[in-house]
Order: sequence, then structure tokens, then C-alpha cells
Amino acid sequence: MIPILTYHSWHVSGNSYDTNDQLALATDLEVIRRKGLRVCSLHAVIDAIEKGSFHEVDGAVAITFDDGSNFDFRAMNHPTWGSQPSMYSALAGHARRGFSVEATSFAIVSPQARDELDRGRGWWSDDWWAEADASGLLRVESHSWDHNHADLVGTVTGRRPGTFDLATFAQADSEIRAANAYLCERRGRPGPVMFAYPYGDHNAAVDKAVEEAGFAVAVTIQSESYLPFAVGRLHITNADTVDVLASKLALPPVVHSLGPG
Repeated sequence: MIPILTYHSWHVSGNSYDTNDQLALATDLEVIRRKGLRVCSLHAVIDAIEKGSFHEVDGAVAITFDDGSNFDFRAMNHPTWGSQPSMYSALAGHARRGFSVEATSFAIVSPQARDELDRGRGWWSDDWWAEADASGLLRVESHSWDHNHADLVGTVTGRRPGTFDLATFAQADSEIRAANAYLCERRGRPGPVMFAYPYGDHNAAVDKAVEEAGFAVAVTIQSESYLPFAVGRLHITNADTVDVLASKLALPPVVHSLGPG
């Protein structure tokens, strides 16, 4: 199995490893280096899955961020916990030491949804997407139109917020297809687009909408899946420690062939 690590950059409830994903990423990059591993792009992992051959990503780890808050790319001042350097800063520091690194940010695409989630804090914008995507260190991909987010008054699906286990293809399509055009325009790079299921939820209707919208791949948080529209990731939570990360990175490789068709 090629570990695909998942973080939320805005998870800041302190300034220690277990309370701050900014500090956790910087620490984890050092753990990855000490274990003799390297960071590869998520695209490289997907290529390996499609080929059914993992030798090109042997000894590699991929890194992803969910939601696409400004903390992914910009140094931000947290009202309680002070200056936060950004996830991008940790990636750039790793690169300056001569190590290869590229992460993927899965962003909530709707500007209206991000404005509502932001509540005037300046945490959710898209004016950094193009610069990040062109940097070679941080690609921007889709986390759906509005995530059917639990903190929104209403969402494009009209369904109860807080889940992505959507009832119909039409609901799923409203979250998935429209996001592509806006995302590609704002990041300055055409498709194909990769997709991360909000909450890790998906079903037959959602999978069909993802595939018909032309996505190259979709990722979830079920760690042992290598299906093309349900690639598993390891969720790094605030309950994790450096030792927990090290044990997760010790998982043996799994070679999975997609088979005919």
C-alpha cells in the first residue's frame, strides 16, 4: 500500500503536534525523511494504480489536504493560537533541503459556500489557487461544489447537510459537475480533475456522477481501497502521534491490478 496522508490545515486548537495540523505536517515530513521514504505526487500514485505496477512509487508517500482553506497556502494569524506558517511553507522547506515533494489540496469550490463558512475571518478564498497550482508543490483539485457541508444553512443538493451519501444522481451531479469549470478557471489549469469525497461518503449515484463528470480519479478515507473511484487515504487526526504516524507508514505495499476494462 502506498500511504496517502490526509490533513486539514485549519485544524488548529493549540500549538502542539496533536492539536495543530500545520505543526503535524512539518513533523511528519521529517519522520518520512528519517524512515528513508520520499514524497511523491498523488498523480504518480494514480498512474501506478492504473498501470497495476507500483515499482515507480515504491518507498513513497503522498500528501493531501482537504477543504482548501487559506491555511493551505498562506501564513495566517489564528485569533487564539497566533501565527500559522501554512502547509505550503512546510512543503517548501522540505523542497529547499533537496527533497522531492508535491501535495494536493482538495478545495471546496463554491465561493458562496466558502463565504458562509468563513464568517468574515478571511480563511476561505480562491485567489491563491493559481499561484499554488503553478508552484509545482501544491496542486488544487475538487472537494465538490459546497461539500454539502454541515455548517451551511442550505446546499445545492437540497438534501440534509452533513453527509455526501446523496440519494440521486441529480443531487450528486449538482455537487460535482459544476465545480469542475470554476475550479479549472480559478487554478489556471484545465482538467482532468481529481475528486475527494466529502466526509469520505460515496454510493452508486455519487460514483456515477464522478465518472460521468470526467474525473480522472476519486479518493476517500477508507485506507485500504485501490478502486479507481475510491482510492483510500490515511486520515491524520488530532488523536494521532508521531509514533502512530510511523506505524501507519510501516504498512506493507499492496500491488493491485485493475484488471481488464
